[in-house]
Parts: sequence; structure tokens; C-alpha cells
Amino acid sequence: LDWQGVAMAECKVEHESGRHVFMELNGRLWGSLQLAIDAGVDFPTLLVDCAQRGHVAAEKATPLPTYLTGIRSRWSWGDVDHLYARLHKSPEALQLVPPYPNRTTVIRDFLVAPFARSTREEIGRWSDPLPLLLESTRRMVALFARLAALFKARAASPAVARTARGEALAQGPANPPGHRRTASPSPLD
Repeated sequence: LDWQGVAMAECKVEHESGRHVFMELNGRLWGSLQLAIDAGVDFPTLLVDCAQRGHVAAEKATPLPTYLTGIRSRWSWGDVDHLYARLHKSPEALQLVPPYPNRTTVIRDFLVAPFARSTREEIGRWSDPLPLLLESTRRMVALFARLAALFKARAASPAVARTARGEALAQGPANPPGHRRTASPSPLD
């Protein structure tokens, strides 16, 4: 490839065999980058150092071995989607692979996770609140549009309203179930 620079490699574990399967390699920073930064490894700064000096400066390289483990990244709206899906759909419909947490555990995790010391918000940052405000606004607009359609259908006919409500609930959340990323033992994993 003769590639120099940042790359994101994606692998998955095949459930049946436990075999690790390589999927793709992308020449860009990865989606869980904020988790690495929150754990103490600032890859963008290291990349700038490499671009400016041709290598990582020695004083910048020192923190690499001292990154934190156990840090969790939380996307609040993704957790709302996950909670909705787990409460309104069966494990089979969600294609969950056992063992998976029961609904009580999912509710507890949803309520407790924001207060855990190891949890960092993915986009809900006091230093930059705009991404969360924008995403929240978009979701509220979508919710109000669904509710308006439901009320309009109900006004037209009670039978139509029941069908519209069922379809609106069947659509579920706007995004796939939420995610939490956990810092791995190595920032390079």
C-alpha cells in the first residue's frame, strides 16, 4: 500500500467460530476517537506532531503508556434509542445474541450510566454544547411530526388512528440501538 498516516482497521468476531475477521481499512480517524482522547491518548495532536516534525516529539510520546482504562463513552440519544428498542421489541426481533442483559438491567444501566465516574459524554460536552443541542432539536422535530401525524389520523377516523399509531410505534427510534465504547487495554487495539 505504501501508506503513511492515520488508518482505521475494522474487524469483527464471527459469533459461531470465534474467529476474528478483517473487514476494511480506512485512511481516516475512527468514530471512537473521542474515547481515546478521553482516556488520555490525543491522536489528533500526535498526528499534527508527525506532520510538523516527521515524528512524534519525545515530550508528547511520554503520556502514551499512561492512558486510562475503563473509560466509557456514552452517546445519550443512542442510549435512548437502545432503551426504546429493548422495551418495545423482543430479543429475537432485535437479533440479540445470548447472553444479553434483561430489561431491568437495561433500565438500570440507562439511569445509572450518566453518573458513573468512568463515563464521558460522546457529544454532550459543556465546552461544546452545539452538537447535542442540534441533535436534540432534530429528534424533537421528528417526534412532533410523528405525533402530529398520529393526531391527524385520529381526527380522521378512530380505526385509521389505531393503524397509524401501530405504524408509528413499529418504526421505533430514528437511529439504531445506542452504543457505549469502552477503552481497550491498548490504545492501538
